Amino acid sequence: GDHAGAVTHAIVHDEPTPVESLRADIPDELARLVGNALRKEPTERADSAAMLRALEATQNPALNSAATVQLPVPERDRSGRMRVVAMAFGVLGLFAAFAWISDRFASGGRSVGDILAVARERADVGDYHAAFVAAKEADRVAPDDPRLAELWPLVSEVVDVKTTPAGADVFTQPYASDDTTWTHLGRTPLEELRVPSALMLYRFEKPGYDSAVRASMFAAELTLEVGLTPAGTVPPEMVRVDGGRAFGWLAGINPFTDFTLDPYLIDRFEVTNADYKRFIDAGGYERREFWQHPFEKDGRTLTWQEARAAFVDATGRPGPATWELGTFAEGTADHPVGGVSWYEAAAYAAFADKSLPTLFHWVLASGTWISSEITPHSQFGAAGPAAVGHRDGLGPYGTYDMAGNVREWCSTDSGRGRYIPGGAWDDDAYMFRNASVRPALDRSTRNGFRCVRYLGDGQPPEASTRIVELTQRDYRSETPVSDELFEVYRQRFLYDDQPLDPIVEAVDESHSHWVREKISVTSVYNSERLPLYLFRPRNATPPYKTVIFYPGTGSTFSNAFDSALAKRERSYVDFVIRSGRALVYTVLRATHERNEGLESTWPNDSHRYVDYLTCWVKDLRRAIDYVETRDDIEVETLAYFGFSWGARYGAIVPAVEPRLKVSVLWSGGLVQARARPEVDQFTYVTRVNIPTLMINGRYDTTHPVETAQKTMIDLIATPAEHKRHVLYDAGHMPPRNALIRETLDWLDRYQGPVRRATEPSS
Repeated sequence: GDHAGAVTHAIVHDEPTPVESLRADIPDELARLVGNALRKEPTERADSAAMLRALEATQNPALNSAATVQLPVPERDRSGRMRVVAMAFGVLGLFAAFAWISDRFASGGRSVGDILAVARERADVGDYHAAFVAAKEADRVAPDDPRLAELWPLVSEVVDVKTTPAGADVFTQPYASDDTTWTHLGRTPLEELRVPSALMLYRFEKPGYDSAVRASMFAAELTLEVGLTPAGTVPPEMVRVDGGRAFGWLAGINPFTDFTLDPYLIDRFEVTNADYKRFIDAGGYERREFWQHPFEKDGRTLTWQEARAAFVDATGRPGPATWELGTFAEGTADHPVGGVSWYEAAAYAAFADKSLPTLFHWVLASGTWISSEITPHSQFGAAGPAAVGHRDGLGPYGTYDMAGNVREWCSTDSGRGRYIPGGAWDDDAYMFRNASVRPALDRSTRNGFRCVRYLGDGQPPEASTRIVELTQRDYRSETPVSDELFEVYRQRFLYDDQPLDPIVEAVDESHSHWVREKISVTSVYNSERLPLYLFRPRNATPPYKTVIFYPGTGSTFSNAFDSALAKRERSYVDFVIRSGRALVYTVLRATHERNEGLESTWPNDSHRYVDYLTCWVKDLRRAIDYVETRDDIEVETLAYFGFSWGARYGAIVPAVEPRLKVSVLWSGGLVQARARPEVDQFTYVTRVNIPTLMINGRYDTTHPVETAQKTMIDLIATPAEHKRHVLYDAGHMPPRNALIRETLDWLDRYQGPVRRATEPSS
């Protein structure tokens, strides 16, 4: 029930849910016994001796197979029900008398305010699991507290969890935790389940099926769907990957999202020395049927004898370059095999009735998009490889060591060599996300591999077997366009003067820290209205210092400004308003209520991308047009604030919008993809000359340090003393408290201090 009275009423009047509907595997006799024990009338329940005999019968196969054990009903006073009712009213009194004491006791003597303060503190340092645990405690004590409603979008997601088939028990625990306890969440399908905004492990159990483990943080996908396999159908050394949209990030290639992968199996661990020894002992280096690819070197095809002569160990015996006398070093049987060429890896895969993964299958299984969580638990920065599975850096589907240990050969050709991602033990951690390529004959000690098995016809989809060219750019070697040509390109973001025709569509004063206005103005294209949201701080006096916010790509996944995903993103930047500044959020084309199903905001050389980017910049400029009409906004110190997608365009927007005076960019950089010159980042970045702060994570998958972050901050034309690049040991999202400190210090410096009003009470 929702309150004490409802609970008491249910105890007295409502029949309980039959236990067999909650646990389908419960024996019939035990279900009947539990049902009897829950009867409302005491006179209808068996006495303790009869209950004990019945319980023993459920545990004794001989008795259980016999006739149903009878549950004799003792003679009792029929006035028992009235006594229960009287006791119920007493219970109500106790609830009222001890409510405050119970809440205090249940929360360890802390007030709700104390608990919420802990939750906010943990969220500010990026520990969203601990913040979630504290929020759950506050929810148990004071579920209607408005401060909790503000906190939920920051620390949690509301998700659906499904399995095929349904009916699997779901358990969870924090990722890479020392605590091995699994918490039961329920049985699939689970709808509107609240989970932490953190990487968590989820385990699925169903009788007759293999257990499955997933590592997930529900980024933009708010549904987790897991396919279970009948027990014994997946080899114990492999795990199932559910397939779906080919998705992933590797620096050096464009994001790939344009085709679907069927479910497939992948090795849980890298191929070990002991595994590879079985291949050699079976005559693998002599059996031509395993060597299915022509040997290519420097543009010519080698003979079998020429290639075979290169595939020897340090003593000239057949085997990996790291071996001696045809075998591995003592004590390394369970270490990944190293020192093998792409051809040797492919031959072993054929011997094992498997394949080398395509780059797409490798990336989907690896979890490069959660690299900041995986790499701290990997073998990067070590003196050598570790035994497989020694580190607890688990991939999203239950694989180990795809980050670090040894690089792993893939079947995909770049046109200049074969892809071998993952990085080795002595690489920097960012190599997990780099699209490394090596000649197929390369036998570095750092070269290893793992295998896949494609289901169905045993072949990967044709789209995944294509040549994938590297798209790396050396921005420092490129020459900026002339001033004359730049002016031509800049003209595309201009538009004729026309009335704004502003309409205030809604005003929301329910929040303790701000007032939110929804305004629409006329757009300068497509004859449509452009929605804007203006957040006015309660703790400052006008005219307000104001920030123009450009969101991340998550806004293109949202269909409404107040969707859970959108609220979570805004929760990262609410400190701007709480600092006493106004914030303007423009509903750009293809975002929120203007959603068009846009698949990607990633730059490319299409005219469609040119059209979209032009609209996005015009939308933002139109928002500034409106801001200039407000008496309560200080237009002389407007700040640009971009997150991820928006930070990427911190290389463009400030170069064409002179009304912006300072820039803050979170998790952005120059991308390796090349767009048409009229919308390419490089065309504009050298024309940005306002004070610019860039804050990034050292392990950012989307915008790597060397190629994206440092290149961008170096090319921005602002004098060195007025630009700053701050790096944290984090992924795409640095710690929130650090972001807040750096951002507010920068805005205070270049916007000036805000004019404070009385702080709202919390």
